[in-house]
Amino acid sequence: MLHVGESYNKAFEYFAARKPVLYTVKPGYSIIEKYHCGMIVDGFSPDRIAEKIDAIATMDKSEIEVMEHNTEEVTKDYNFTVLTEKLIKILNKYM
Repeated sequence: MLHVGESYNKAFEYFAARKPVLYTVKPGYSIIEKYHCGMIVDGFSPDRIAEKIDAIATMDKSEIEVMEHNTEEVTKDYNFTVLTEKLIKILNKYM
C-alpha cells in the first residue's frame, strides 16, 4: 500500500506499483473511486489515516487482488501512448 497526497504525477507512479493506493485528500476527480483501486481518507487526521491503513491491511486477499488488478487498468487507460493517440484522434477530427 502506498500513500498519496494530491499529486497525480506521484499517484501514477504508485498505480504502476500495482498496489492499493491511499489518498489523504479527496480530489474533484477521483481515480480511486472510478477504478476501485484504493481508499480515500474521510477527513485528514492521523486516526482516520490509521483506520484506512488498518482496513486495507485486514482485507481479504481476494479484495486486495481486485484492487491490484484495477491499478493495472489505471496504468493502461492513462498510458502516455494511449492518451497521445486519443489526443491525435481529437485533433484530427477538428483539422
